[in-house]
Amino acid sequence: MASLKFSGYLANSGVFPGVGTTQFHADSGADPSHAPMTSSNGYIPASCTVTELHVNPSVNSAGSTTYTVYKNGVATAVTVTVSSTSTTPVADTTHTVTFNGTTDVLDLVTVRGGSLATSTYFSATVKTTPL
Repeated sequence: MASLKFSGYLANSGVFPGVGTTQFHADSGADPSHAPMTSSNGYIPASCTVTELHVNPSVNSAGSTTYTVYKNGVATAVTVTVSSTSTTPVADTTHTVTFNGTTDVLDLVTVRGGSLATSTYFSATVKTTPL
């Protein structure tokens, strides 16, 4: 089993004007000086099956936020929801999705419900099993 590590933040529109509620995350770290991505960064993982998604919010001023593994720009069933202002870790260990290792693109995408008073910081781990 291998792990893809992500860490980042959900930016608010006060920090980056025009930032919407949907944001794409690369493993850029929790650096609030970088604007969030609004589209795929084109990450192609090795041939694998995603077996788990773990999210650990360390600071959370957002409304309920859903974290989802996307495949080729489409949401998969691998998803977790962090409740409003919660800093409790959450995990999806039930759903899976397979990537072919050549053309399939993986993204970690957040969709925030409600407003965001300040940036929210998180770490996430996508666990995979090689094919």
